[in-house]
Amino acid sequence: MKGHKVIRIIAWVLIGICIAGALGLVLGLAVQALWNWLAPAIFGLPAITYWQAVGLFILCHILFKSHVGIDHKKEDKKSGRHEHIRSRIHKLIGGADKADTGEGGIENAPESV
Repeated sequence: MKGHKVIRIIAWVLIGICIAGALGLVLGLAVQALWNWLAPAIFGLPAITYWQAVGLFILCHILFKSHVGIDHKKEDKKSGRHEHIRSRIHKLIGGADKADTGEGGIENAPESV
């Protein structure tokens, strides 16, 4: 039984690596195709190779998708909002733990515009 579980984990890891590789290949080719189609015609820039396109994609990811300055207060507000929605859905589908007390139930919620 234990060997079967290890084999399944290894299989899923290999599948994940294959998917990541395929995604990297497709993204690199997409960046290369878009660059070579648009940049030379619009800006007069030279065409790029596949590896230059991959490098450009990684550079753009580093520059524009950086998570260095995450606002934790904003994240806390978001998780609180999700918890509020989750509790309202729970009340709707039959959870009677807070619905009977009238605390923020759907019947007491302000009407949406």
